[in-house]
Amino acid sequence: MKGTISVWIWIAGGVIAGLLIFTIANSYFARTTRTIAEQRSLEQHNELRTQINELCWSSSENKKQYTVNLDENVLGVYLTKDKYTEYNETQFVDFILNENVSSGNLLCMKMKNKRLICSPIDCSTRMTFLGAVPTEFSLSALINNIIGNPDSFEYRLNFSKFGKEVLVSRAGGKEVLPLCNLDNNCTLKECREDCKDCYGPNPICVWDGFCNSDIDENCLNSIDCACNTSEGYACCLNDTASDNSGCVDETRQNLSKGKKCFCDNECNISANLTCNPTSSSFSSYENACCESGKSWNGTDCTNIKPKLKIVFMPVNWNSGWVSFNNSAQQQYDNIINNIPLASCPEKAEGLFLNTNCNVNFLDGCQCADLIDIEKCVILSGEDYDYIIGLEDSDVCGSVLGFSCGFGTVFSESSVTLVSVHELGHEWGLNDEYVDACMCGLGLVDPSANCLNLTLNGDDPVFPYTSNYCGGGSCPTSYTVTCYGNKNPSNGRCIMSFGNAPGPRKFCQECLNHLATVPIINC
Repeated sequence: MKGTISVWIWIAGGVIAGLLIFTIANSYFARTTRTIAEQRSLEQHNELRTQINELCWSSSENKKQYTVNLDENVLGVYLTKDKYTEYNETQFVDFILNENVSSGNLLCMKMKNKRLICSPIDCSTRMTFLGAVPTEFSLSALINNIIGNPDSFEYRLNFSKFGKEVLVSRAGGKEVLPLCNLDNNCTLKECREDCKDCYGPNPICVWDGFCNSDIDENCLNSIDCACNTSEGYACCLNDTASDNSGCVDETRQNLSKGKKCFCDNECNISANLTCNPTSSSFSSYENACCESGKSWNGTDCTNIKPKLKIVFMPVNWNSGWVSFNNSAQQQYDNIINNIPLASCPEKAEGLFLNTNCNVNFLDGCQCADLIDIEKCVILSGEDYDYIIGLEDSDVCGSVLGFSCGFGTVFSESSVTLVSVHELGHEWGLNDEYVDACMCGLGLVDPSANCLNLTLNGDDPVFPYTSNYCGGGSCPTSYTVTCYGNKNPSNGRCIMSFGNAPGPRKFCQECLNHLATVPIINC
């Protein structure tokens, strides 16, 4: 009897030991299987990222396909703009079944009981949510279950590049459309993306409560990017230390005399300092805080010498000084607004003298008369780069103005473009109301502005024909035969005749030449 009991004890012990070994082995196998599955899902996450990045750096409209297999523990794969955006299992199932679209430049994967994994991608991307869902909702999972591989959820994906954006859709599912559709129509949703339709920014994006530097929205052009003045911030977009909105903190404000600056509001306003260009003798930085009209030379703020100074001298003027100043201002504005210095008008100065210069014009309008005008300016003691002698009466007949190449020109005030036309000759430009380059009439520089057929320079003035405008024929006298080149605004060039069709601006031939004249460039 004792022997029988002993045998049963050994049998029971063996069974228990076997069950224990089986349980340990099964647990180890399960852990190993989960680890392998998790590793496989991580590899799929990385491969998906690689597929997207390859398209990010490819040309627009490229396409490809790729199949992703995810483990049943993968709750969701999605895109986001920040790694703090997370969802629960119920939300993931809903998003995946409804093929909701995620977007951003972080590719994230959430697995059960694991922390969120996010990896950056190289461009903005839009993709439907992916992940494990109940088997009854997934055909691929159901098929895998039947063939003995119940843990896999397969997604066949279509990848495409649109502009700067990558789009990822499920094959046979809803097509993922670009958020920026480049239809020249800006929408509120596009305001929050890097969309060309909203660059500027488009007015629809202002007051939407979102400051988006990707569409050039900043503290200068949008209330959405207003600097927090209560915390000591101020707007200075040009400062390299400014944030994405263009705001600088208090360390870049109330700067003292001579300190490097980028905007007026960085200088000490109570000391009447503004941000001015430094003098040509100082090269450590381009702008410094000084009193208005002064520049920093390295030791002190001194009066700024303009790059271009034009003195207007009244010649036989009879209409009063208010009238002269107004006429001179109109002429000056037309000069500055039509030359490269228009982008930095503070570097130019127009000085209007109020002492009449009496010129006899005994032999008509001659270079000797310009010398007399120059003498009047020299006697005034003013320095200058160019002199405009301005008269309010007709002393030259059909000639509205003239120049002789030594920096002094004569203009009648009746046409406000005369001065800029005559200075154009001083800067090397030819007349365009005759074929100067072909006939030598009104020619200053044959390499400058010739009549250009692509700019309609061959349009003749009646009764002349196009043969006189680039066709080889020349008039017997210096007279108006051509309308001149068209300018970018579709009017005629300033170097054409006085009342040529407007709007009047320099043509592209002239602009190309003026860009080579240092004194009139910023």
